[in-house]
Amino acid sequence: PVKRRLKKLAEDGAPAAAAGSRPARGHVARPPPPPPAFFPPGGTAAPWELNLEALQGRWRHSSPVMGRFTVKGRIVTFDSGMNPLTIVTRPDGGLEVLGWVASPERSCGDKIIWSKEGQGSCAWLLEDDADRAEAAVDPSNIILGKRRRADVDYKALEQQLRREEQVAVASSRHSDRSSSEEGGSPDGDEAKEHMSAADWAKLHERKVTKAMDYFQQWMLSTRTPEHEERLRRRGRLQWTMPICLEGAGQTRLAKELKPYGEGVRVSHRSTGVILMVDAASRERFRRLHADRWASAPLPTAPLPKMKRPKQPAAAAEVGAGALDDARPGGSAASSFA
Repeated sequence: PVKRRLKKLAEDGAPAAAAGSRPARGHVARPPPPPPAFFPPGGTAAPWELNLEALQGRWRHSSPVMGRFTVKGRIVTFDSGMNPLTIVTRPDGGLEVLGWVASPERSCGDKIIWSKEGQGSCAWLLEDDADRAEAAVDPSNIILGKRRRADVDYKALEQQLRREEQVAVASSRHSDRSSSEEGGSPDGDEAKEHMSAADWAKLHERKVTKAMDYFQQWMLSTRTPEHEERLRRRGRLQWTMPICLEGAGQTRLAKELKPYGEGVRVSHRSTGVILMVDAASRERFRRLHADRWASAPLPTAPLPKMKRPKQPAAAAEVGAGALDDARPGGSAASSFA
């Protein structure tokens, strides 16, 4: 009777018999359904799409030679000064740069994969979101042609660098301001070795409190149509806080950000703390701080950035000359990958 029943079920096209029994012969298991598309809170479906609009903003090339660059419209402008590139739309709707074609199947909102037959593939990695418009460029400051490297007295330059280093060390020793919070000088590292557990706890508390203030300021600054559009296109927002945390401070910051959900991701770097927030965590922040979200004015001043050490003028001239020697003509066409 069991065999006749299984045979009848197989003829009717039914799947397996009772739970726990083996599936009928010839039955093929169906794959699970695909995950649903991304739905931002309070909006309609907005799946990510690889188009010219998705490429707007700041990017970093997978090749260190290419470095960082900005896409505005169809023009790719490199920070290193290499010749700009143009993004071309193919007849089939795909995107192409110098024969390199973007792959919609392998790309996502923060990583664009480009491939070229016979030359492999490369990637564009999304950098910090450009929250402010770029300053206007004075055409008179643009240098046309290859810059001529000035003559440099390397012996005098070495002596000058040594004198500046001695002055910096002496001034840091007699300064009342502690450099341990910035974590950059040798004297600050030596002072940290002699700090007690209580001093460390106070330092972590002060820096985490400052980091949370930065986080709330940044979240409140995202109440603009530009951020809404960026969130719709890329599925997340990103910013680098100008503060560095270590050890227990990193653990404490993760605990403070936990109420906003798993959509808040943190990456600690020597240049600061990189924050990444998706739509769900941003909506949770809005609900937890409804009063400030509705009444706090938008910041008029730009958000703070991490201070970078200044490079001596002579050393910068030497570095620029070495870059010219390493990259004749300054063209990006031969080194796109």
